[in-house]
Amino acid sequence: MTGKSTLLKITSVLLIVFGAMAVLMNGIALAGMNVLNQWALAMGGASLPLGVYIFSLLASALELAAGIMGLAWKLRGVLMGIGMAVVIVAFISLIVNTVVDGFQVMNLLSLILPVLYVAGAVKSE
Repeated sequence: MTGKSTLLKITSVLLIVFGAMAVLMNGIALAGMNVLNQWALAMGGASLPLGVYIFSLLASALELAAGIMGLAWKLRGVLMGIGMAVVIVAFISLIVNTVVDGFQVMNLLSLILPVLYVAGAVKSE
């Protein structure tokens, strides 16, 4: 690859910023999951299983890794692969959120950045 598209650079930086914040917040949530689950039960909600917290943390780490690779990696196929992995994880999250909370347009926003990342990888030479 001789040059990266501007779209790939911008989305990579945004993935790094949002991914780092998400890793931090999900790490805190995982550490305090007992408190969060007790609070949810007290508010009349349901507690979340450990797998939800771990999936969320791994998804955030994947987003952060995709952003870093978007700035540092040279092979378009690798960038498209990790981008598609982030799109798939975002789509799974969208499905779960739709099942739990019903469809909300705001949930679709989680797909925009990963799709733009893949588009930037495709546009790179």
